[in-house]
Amino acid sequence: MYNGSYNNGMRPIYIDNIYSQTNTIGINNSINLQLALRSLVIFKIGKTYNNYKSDQSAAGLTSFKNYTDISRFGLTVNLPKSYTISTTFDHTKNNNLDKPIILWNAFATCRFLKNQQAEVKFSAMDILKQFQNISNSADQFGTTTRITNGLQQYFMLTLSYYPRKFGKAEVKKEWLSKCGKLLLLG
Repeated sequence: MYNGSYNNGMRPIYIDNIYSQTNTIGINNSINLQLALRSLVIFKIGKTYNNYKSDQSAAGLTSFKNYTDISRFGLTVNLPKSYTISTTFDHTKNNNLDKPIILWNAFATCRFLKNQQAEVKFSAMDILKQFQNISNSADQFGTTTRITNGLQQYFMLTLSYYPRKFGKAEVKKEWLSKCGKLLLLG
């Protein structure tokens, strides 16, 4: 799967009483590939490139460039008896960071009850404690790169219930019968 976007904008601004036009360009390209072995093992790999550039038209004002390169890996193993184990890795390089960030998450899931309607899931997020938020912006005061700590490492246990039947069976049969007659008449 491929996903891409291109943004281009121009904004007139005054910086220190100097008129300038800020021209910004943002390009995002993302490609993802998923391989499955009989739905027992699912492997995902992806790559994302983000480029951001901001130029000022007035003399003496600096331009700003930023890029982010993200490599994504994921592995899901569907075990017998409705157990699933999965993990994800994101390796992020950014020209404003001293070293790359590795975000590692892991999950264990068990489905149970009749028709596997209930699920218990354990999630371990940011196992290596490296996640950071990176944001870039340009406004009337110039360009800013902000690096802050993101959501800290956490563990979560969730219980979910997925009802499979809604309404009465007789109502569904009657509705399907009417739909079939309408299709025959149309």
